[in-house]
Amino acid sequence: MDFKLISLKAYDKKRTKLKLLLESTEGERFEYVVSEGTYRGIGCPLSGDFLSSDLIEELVREDEEIRATKKALGILSYADNSTARLRMKLARAGFSKRASEEAISSLVRAGLLDDSRQVKLRVETLWRYQLLGPRRILAKLSAEGYPSSSVRAAISELKEEGVIDFSLSKRKLLEKKQPENFEEKQKLLYRYGYVYD
Repeated sequence: MDFKLISLKAYDKKRTKLKLLLESTEGERFEYVVSEGTYRGIGCPLSGDFLSSDLIEELVREDEEIRATKKALGILSYADNSTARLRMKLARAGFSKRASEEAISSLVRAGLLDDSRQVKLRVETLWRYQLLGPRRILAKLSAEGYPSSSVRAAISELKEEGVIDFSLSKRKLLEKKQPENFEEKQKLLYRYGYVYD
């Protein structure tokens, strides 16, 4: 099946991406966004030119990667996500594994997705504002998709740097909650992820 190029226009302000409107021989219309490089790679067709189905496969692949990257940026604009959680959200949105991985790789290269930076920030936030101990932080961040080894490393680094001090947060927690007896104190510390000593 051949496809006729109906229109071609810039997709972004920098004109690095183009939007192609194609029509199949059966009259169906398709819209694809591709990079300028891909457009050149398919021979710089003009309106009225026909493209073979082989070239369309390349357009479909790149269009999906661009849409996956745009979706990933939208997800990250609301909140930081681990690579694993972002991968899961892109899969739920219907993107192929290949397109999701390409989107994630481009965000990592651009410095917009950095699990180690996010883990350190989350560890410090959970310690500072929720007064959580190391075991609870590890469980919470593992549930969010961060590797437990990364969480343990972040906790160790932040402790060595003097950013977090679990004895301080444990003391604040006990002052704030004021357990009435030894048993309540033990339960409270356990619930917040501390080992009673």
